[in-house]
Amino acid sequence: MKLHEFNRNIHELRAALVAKHGRFLAVRSTKDHEICLYCMENFFAEVWYRKSDSEIALVRGFTGVSILEPYLDSIELPQLAH
Repeated sequence: MKLHEFNRNIHELRAALVAKHGRFLAVRSTKDHEICLYCMENFFAEVWYRKSDSEIALVRGFTGVSILEPYLDSIELPQLAH
């Protein structure tokens, strides 16, 4: 699946695709959200969980490396090779 196809889907389907095809890489936290980073085949995806109710607030796919910056201390590159 390509990034534009992924992002064109509704929120719930994007979440299901990440659950089925994504490889978990890292998690980070903000005041209101736990944000999980996944590697999809050709792009990355973030799943934003609200801390208040553990519901998914946002699922987004991306290729830009600037979005990866908050994760750099917790991502081990050998994970991508498995």
